[in-house]
Amino acid sequence: MPNCRSISPEAWTHAFQSLVRYFSSRHARADAEDLAQNTLLALWIREDYEFGNVEDFLQVCFGFAHRVSKAGYRSAQRHEGVALDPSLAAAPHELGSQRSIEAIILLEEILKLGEQILDAEDWNAIIDPVVQQSKPAEPEQSSESKTEMDKATANSRRVRRHRKRRKLAEFLGWMLRCIG
Repeated sequence: MPNCRSISPEAWTHAFQSLVRYFSSRHARADAEDLAQNTLLALWIREDYEFGNVEDFLQVCFGFAHRVSKAGYRSAQRHEGVALDPSLAAAPHELGSQRSIEAIILLEEILKLGEQILDAEDWNAIIDPVVQQSKPAEPEQSSESKTEMDKATANSRRVRRHRKRRKLAEFLGWMLRCIG
């Protein structure tokens, strides 16, 4: 009985061309030549695989091609990447789900402890930006109207807010990532 070692080079070339046509037309794959090479390699490695007769070689190639096509498709799906749109926010937890309830409870505990631990001035330094973000946006002032003093004040507020958030995180025993 013939095996893959006894097949003529012309039959291998014909099988390769047929497999490229098979992968490119039937499966519309851009890597049709690579898949054809992988199919023939899988067949070449199997020295123990015997055919009924030499004419069955092409049918066996297509049988192997079907398996290689599935493996190639799975591999392409696994390694395919899609660019994420940076304007999209992370998916929120479903309302009433366990994760959303836990997040709400945690936030309420942090707010309660923060208000108890920190003095009013420090607490307002942390909370004021959150309250301002929830208000409707006011029309922006022109950049020419901002003075250097306003920029310095804004920077000192940002630094103070950062320090107070770190102080709260130390009190609570967490290393929270500070926003803003």
